[in-house]
Amino acid sequence: MSSWADSIDMAFGLVPVLFAGMVFGLVAGLTPGISGRIGLLIALPVALWFDPVGAAVFLIAMHSVVHTTGSVPAVLLGLPTSSSEAATVMDGWPMMKAGRGGEAVGATLAASLVGGVLGGVALLALAPLGGVIARQFTSAEVAALSATGLLAISALSGRSLALGLVVAALGVLAATVGVDTHTAAERFTFGRLELWDGLNIGAIVAGLFVIPGLLHDRFKGHPSGQPEMRKTPARVHYADVLRGCHATMRNGWLVLRSSVLGIVVGFIPGLGASVVVWLAYAHASASTRPAVPFGKGAVEGVIAPEAANNSKEGGAMLPTLLFAVPGTSSMGILLGAFALIGIEVGPGMASRDPWVIHLAGWVILFASLLAFPICLALAPVLTRLAFLHRAMVVPFALMASTVAALAISPSVETLVQIVVFGALGTVLAHLDWPRAPFVLGLVIGPILEGALTRTMLTVGTDALARPMVLVILGGALASVVYWRRRGARRVGASLPEAEGGEPGSHAVVSALVAAVFALAIAGAWSLPGQSSVLPVLVGVSGLFASLAALVARYPARGFSDVVTPSVLAVFLAFLGAIWLVAPPLAAAAFAMVYHVRFTPLPRRWLVPVCAGFALTAWVLAGETIGVLRPFTAFGDLVPISGP
Repeated sequence: MSSWADSIDMAFGLVPVLFAGMVFGLVAGLTPGISGRIGLLIALPVALWFDPVGAAVFLIAMHSVVHTTGSVPAVLLGLPTSSSEAATVMDGWPMMKAGRGGEAVGATLAASLVGGVLGGVALLALAPLGGVIARQFTSAEVAALSATGLLAISALSGRSLALGLVVAALGVLAATVGVDTHTAAERFTFGRLELWDGLNIGAIVAGLFVIPGLLHDRFKGHPSGQPEMRKTPARVHYADVLRGCHATMRNGWLVLRSSVLGIVVGFIPGLGASVVVWLAYAHASASTRPAVPFGKGAVEGVIAPEAANNSKEGGAMLPTLLFAVPGTSSMGILLGAFALIGIEVGPGMASRDPWVIHLAGWVILFASLLAFPICLALAPVLTRLAFLHRAMVVPFALMASTVAALAISPSVETLVQIVVFGALGTVLAHLDWPRAPFVLGLVIGPILEGALTRTMLTVGTDALARPMVLVILGGALASVVYWRRRGARRVGASLPEAEGGEPGSHAVVSALVAAVFALAIAGAWSLPGQSSVLPVLVGVSGLFASLAALVARYPARGFSDVVTPSVLAVFLAFLGAIWLVAPPLAAAAFAMVYHVRFTPLPRRWLVPVCAGFALTAWVLAGETIGVLRPFTAFGDLVPISGP
């Protein structure tokens, strides 16, 4: 398939799959505690029910609309579900307090529609040009672009370039675990056959992003710190929602400018949603004169970031598919999902499978068009779902993501990886270290290694003399310097000085990470041929970055409040129950114990919630229940297979 007509025919033929993915994304975005990353992980086992093309359509449709409803809790609760909605809170929440919540919801839905449609159109329009550029790329340019993506994401993901580099280097190092595809040498497998294929990306995502939400995370992203939340559902009327849609149409020129800004920023690795929404908000505040001041309930402050946030998906999809360089952690997970379902991305896609790029554009466009009338019709229902207590949703996200990770790789080692990366993610969240670079490093690592190996075998160091390589690396360094200077001016004054006395947990963790890199260098040094190059290179880079982080002055912080012991005990018991009695029964038991002990769930809802947990686990696990059976002590008591 090579024409737009073929791709659009395929999109129309997969409308039921597209619709299912879109609904999944709308629910995931609306539900507090489930973001695009976690939603993708939970959706992956469902996507595996379809053939590779259907799975890709399902996942792209899900991801393209997840931010459409993600702004609803930001407006109604003053609580963004992710950094993507942080700018929307600035004016959406004041509008809610002023009795204009319905107008804010309507404005976000309409702006999301326009942004999503323009993002899909941009992907379709720019795919031919991107294909021409991709066909000029050799392995040297791919290696340079992969390194650029890691550097940009490390620089822009947190308060310190060193911390971002440390976490990204850990991710690349984790990507080297397994049997090297070029030399067949075992790397960091510790004699475990189960690690030959590498680490489980589902276990890593669950550990880094879901478990900290259960064990440690606090409310973040609100401009005043602890958000001032409503306790009861707001009444949203259709007339108010339509008024917000009309306000978006009235500000059409602002919507167009913000959407173009989102598309352009989406092309650049590292400049994800957390950057583009604030750029759009700043542009709106500088270029418009609303009747209500910005920060006090200006509808323009809601429209601009929402349009940019949704249009960036089309822009970010192009480098992800053509160059295999994801710009955000969500795109990284999507890239890993493509690998699992058998879709190979990268420069070769432009000549081998260009229809995939066109199909992605049509899916983004159609999903955005379908999402708007559904959200508009169900606006009052959606606003009530947004008031679900986070404490009730987080355990469901944890259960579903754990079972999803097991569906990817059903083994006891997956449970061990969930525990290990859950501990790592909780510590990183406690120290306020960025976690997204780890996922990007994990996904980009194999691409970087393959391109680096081919470059060394063909042109060697002469690759540094190639004009396009120099342009990529020079542009990366210039952009990192520019954005880091802007970031330092913006947040430098807000970082307190380190406390005196003991060095605190920051220094302890930095020293431990430095030791990990040193051990990795020692272990990789004796590996044969090219299999040692990337581990040694990333080990040295990570070692220097961790030493730089070690000497930096950050607030000292102890480990005493990292987790709640009782919650940790319930979580570990849940993992043990999965091993003993399989996912459905373990999920029901986990729901019962957790909600009785830790949430204000009324007792009359306990049985339906437990049944819902068990049913979800059964659906997500599918045939892996039978695969897990050899690992269970009471395998004969559970179903042999799922749906």
